[in-house]
Amino acid sequence: MLQNFHKQNAKQIVKEAKEIFDTKFFIQYPEFKGRVDILIVGSVANGVHDKYSDVDIELLYRDVRIGDELLSSVKKFKKELSLIDAPVQIHRPKLLDAFVTDLDSWTRDGMLREFSNAKIVSDSTGDITRLQKMYKWYPKDVYKEKINWLFAEMMFEYHERHLVAVKRGDVYFANIVKNQILKYAMTVELMLNRKYPSFDKHLYGDFKSLKKLPRGLVAVISKCIRSTEFSNGQKDLEKIIFITEKLLISKKLINQESLQYWIELRPKYSVEV
Repeated sequence: MLQNFHKQNAKQIVKEAKEIFDTKFFIQYPEFKGRVDILIVGSVANGVHDKYSDVDIELLYRDVRIGDELLSSVKKFKKELSLIDAPVQIHRPKLLDAFVTDLDSWTRDGMLREFSNAKIVSDSTGDITRLQKMYKWYPKDVYKEKINWLFAEMMFEYHERHLVAVKRGDVYFANIVKNQILKYAMTVELMLNRKYPSFDKHLYGDFKSLKKLPRGLVAVISKCIRSTEFSNGQKDLEKIIFITEKLLISKKLINQESLQYWIELRPKYSVEV
């Protein structure tokens, strides 16, 4: 039961997952048939699954009255799957209305990424397919606000935290701040390529796989990741910030502004990183 799923593509895994629910879950709990939509999210949906991954399952339901009973049934089913070492992780069922409210806030970047990339196992009414199209990407104003927030955070972290840590000789905190700046820079590039922000464990790989990147950016970010020297790291961070600023200005996503402007900026929309 999905034991070798890491050797399969997403389409094959969806087929197997559907068979598991049709021949096991809905046989044991027929009252939920047609009332629960099933999605595969996580590494399988994003095409990065391997032998260490699980098949992450998201369940969505519409009728608030079945919530408690559904949760109880899912917990029992998960125990059955664990007894046969099935590499399946079923998440806590979510009420569709509440789920959509979270999506519609445009603040839950991780949820937006997972939902937009999700592979549909079951969609009884077609609502999930319709919603995926609606939340495929940010509205223009939200997108621009988030880009401005990311660049403002890069400037703040570098000038107000990293440089101070370097002056104090605080290697530990300087490296923490450095990695935060790199995270923001790579997230900017993902978003410029119309990809939602990634989890930390996938961020660097997702960044390197992008087809459109400024010349030299991968090299300098890779060097900065490996470097533990304050002086070299400082120069590399400045270069990364310079490349990012120049690119965003050229795309009319930010304006040329003073350092103080960026440090004080508080956009309405931030990025969940």
